[in-house]
Amino acid sequence: MSKRTTNAKFRTVDVDQYNEDNFEDALLDGDSAGPDASGDGYLAVSDAELSKLLADNKISEALAALLAKPPVNVKSSAVKDQAANQVLRVLIHTKQSDIDRVVQALDEAHVDTLMKYVYRCFELVKENHALLLVWHEKVLARGQIGSIVRALSDRKRV
Repeated sequence: MSKRTTNAKFRTVDVDQYNEDNFEDALLDGDSAGPDASGDGYLAVSDAELSKLLADNKISEALAALLAKPPVNVKSSAVKDQAANQVLRVLIHTKQSDIDRVVQALDEAHVDTLMKYVYRCFELVKENHALLLVWHEKVLARGQIGSIVRALSDRKRV
């Protein structure tokens, strides 16, 4: 054995510290009680604010606000379900003639997040996926096939 292989100084770097799972915030754990144990503190928009935006017919603003802060690092499935239901409310509330305009107003990161939510809403809605298929078509036209690949291959689920 040579002298260089017995020297173990190159092994002093702890590579596990660079694992992305270690960077999650401790408050985002589903077990810990953060500012609001019900999970409302982690939602981008409260239900009251969302209802007000939908009543004022500000669909683009409501969708952009929801997509700006998705609960991807939250471990609580109840919070993720509530966020997905909020996005579903916006998708249902949008007129079919306005879908293209709303999708075109989003930037690429929001388009990818919207594609994740469309797939998530397919899981939530048990019947009549026609509206979600229209949204999928419009988001696919805006984000191309790469949007689907990024949505399905991303480890961070919405």
